[in-house]
Amino acid sequence: MAGAKMTKTKISDVSSKFVRYHKKNPAWGSLHIVMEDSNWESTYGLDEWAKELGDKEGVLLAKILQGMDSREIQKLSAVIERLESGEKLSPEEQDAELHCEWCGGEVDDDGDCLKSYCKGNG
Repeated sequence: MAGAKMTKTKISDVSSKFVRYHKKNPAWGSLHIVMEDSNWESTYGLDEWAKELGDKEGVLLAKILQGMDSREIQKLSAVIERLESGEKLSPEEQDAELHCEWCGGEVDDDGDCLKSYCKGNG
């Protein structure tokens, strides 16, 4: 479709779906390779794998993951972990950029701090 605008998935729009799924599937079911094993870039064919397993909810969530880049999936995973620990996060907090847990600085796609002196660096 010419001129169609791609919209970025907002973490706050999908996080509760993933929390519910994880509660029902503690090892992440058909999403295991991405969400449990932290293979943020391994989304190719994930929806087909979920379909093979008869995991209808997993198919829908896999398609969401396939529309995200690895940094967004990593951020989603961090938000899910915080929500599951009982932390209350506003939509704005869920959609905020990832930051180093040690110094609050920027992180790369692997979650390593970009500041050379920080202990959160690689």
